[in-house]
Amino acid sequence: MEQLLRTLLRIPEAAALSAAVENGGCPAAVTGLAPVHRAQMAAALALDTGRSLVAVCDHEGEANRLAEDLEVLLGKPCRKLYGRELFIRAGTVASRQWELERVATLYELSQGRCPLLVCTAEGLLQLTSPPQRLGQAALTLSPGDRQDLGRLPGLLVEAGYTRCDQVEGVGQFALRGGILDVYSPMMAEPVRCEFFDDEIDSLGSFDTTTQRRTGNLSSALLLPAVELLPGAGLASAFDYLPPDALLCVSETGRVSERVKNVLWQAREDTESLLAAGEKNGDLVSLLLTQSGWLEELERFPVCMMEALPTSRYPLAPRTLLSISAKQLSAYGGSIDTAASDLEHYRSTGCAAVLLCGSEARCRSMQRMLRERGARRSGLCLRCHAGGRGGAPGCRGALRRGGVSPAEPGHPYRGAADDGLRREAGQAPLHKKGQPSEAAQLHGSDAGGPGGPYPPRRRPL
Repeated sequence: MEQLLRTLLRIPEAAALSAAVENGGCPAAVTGLAPVHRAQMAAALALDTGRSLVAVCDHEGEANRLAEDLEVLLGKPCRKLYGRELFIRAGTVASRQWELERVATLYELSQGRCPLLVCTAEGLLQLTSPPQRLGQAALTLSPGDRQDLGRLPGLLVEAGYTRCDQVEGVGQFALRGGILDVYSPMMAEPVRCEFFDDEIDSLGSFDTTTQRRTGNLSSALLLPAVELLPGAGLASAFDYLPPDALLCVSETGRVSERVKNVLWQAREDTESLLAAGEKNGDLVSLLLTQSGWLEELERFPVCMMEALPTSRYPLAPRTLLSISAKQLSAYGGSIDTAASDLEHYRSTGCAAVLLCGSEARCRSMQRMLRERGARRSGLCLRCHAGGRGGAPGCRGALRRGGVSPAEPGHPYRGAADDGLRREAGQAPLHKKGQPSEAAQLHGSDAGGPGGPYPPRRRPL
């Protein structure tokens, strides 16, 4: 995928956008990008600049799709930051799953271990505990460490844990003599810690159903079980981001509208709660204001990615770019349509690179194309997708100013572990005097004589 992203950066507008990020040309606005192209462009910028990438969407559905695409394109795990449920009324029943996931994500950010983050506007709007306070509330247990058993339960209660007789869910702990059971966020199973006096003698995981030990652990990280810690002030989620992070906002119009709706709903709920006599019903105090939201955005280089041109940007852009992008519709199992498209691109003088989700699909596609008489270039590019629906590169093609014929003299080189392989009978290329597994288009296949032709940058 790195080769695909490097090829994207050869597009003049992509190179100009990367230069704007590095040279103070942000906020930058780029139009003409469909959802898959925004993922490709954001990944290319992160790769070229070496910055941590923070992608902002208006709702969770788009954020999930974008996170899957970015994980495949960059080959890195992607953390997510969504808004937690705000409930003030006593006895309110609500899920705390997203709050616990937020705690885990914020802790990873505070430790500098989150180079790839996808979040919603609501997730960034909600205020949280300061990074220093969250780090202080986290506790690491290891065999041989010493802990004061008289003080440890109080620390866990301050971190939001609930004491119970038997641990059954996240955020609970139980202390029976010298045995401490605790279930922390980010843990697949709870932890059982056995003490000898004040020293940790053994540490292991156990099953909540049988309460039997399932394995040994070398250490256990106990994160806070609540996001807003008692006695701590409020901080913005932006405070957790790396200072040089790159913010890519997907469809700023929809994101801005979502920000307005969240703030309006908070004001309405606050009036209702205060009228009902709830003393702590001020939900507005748990969110950034509209002006505070814009001020936080201005702290970072921002790329505003749009599908269509607009005159309503939340931040005045210093750089305006437009990319003519084409997103191909799904073939829906119609191999005839796919073969027709491939022949169309080849007839215009372009080389065609077909991305398949697996080697088995690649061989099936080759067989079906041969049966329909489609010409093949001998180039096979395999891309094993890490998310649902195949590789994101299969869903779109970037182009600028239409298509142009391939230029000779630039063979496409790549190592075998990058996903490129030669067809049977194709001679290996040489790089620095050493044979290299590579793929190239020969003149007879690419529509002209005279040596290898490269796969085209436009379209991909």
